[in-house]
Parts: sequence; structure tokens; C-alpha cells
Amino acid sequence: MVSYDLESAPGGTLLRNVIDLELHGPLRLAGPIVTAKVKSAVAANLDVLRRLLET
Repeated sequence: MVSYDLESAPGGTLLRNVIDLELHGPLRLAGPIVTAKVKSAVAANLDVLRRLLET
């Protein structure tokens, strides 16, 4: 599950996201790799969103 929280902050808005992955079966062994990939992808998407909103 991925969730997002928006909070007012000085000079703008703070966006926090929480990633909660429950891996089962063989994917469980790859947990750290899968988690890192998901976090990286979400961070990249949020960076694109930030750039779009700031223009």
C-alpha cells in the first residue's frame, strides 16, 4: 500500500508518502530489492509531480 499525506508548511506544502509492502512467496526473498525499486520509482514520480506543480 502506498499512501500520501499533505501538510501545510512554511513556503508551501509538505507531501509525505508511506510505502507498506507485504511480500509473499518467492518475492519475500527479494524484499529489500523490491522495496528499494518501489521507493525509487515513487520518488521519481513525486519529483516529476513537484516540477509540474512548481511551473
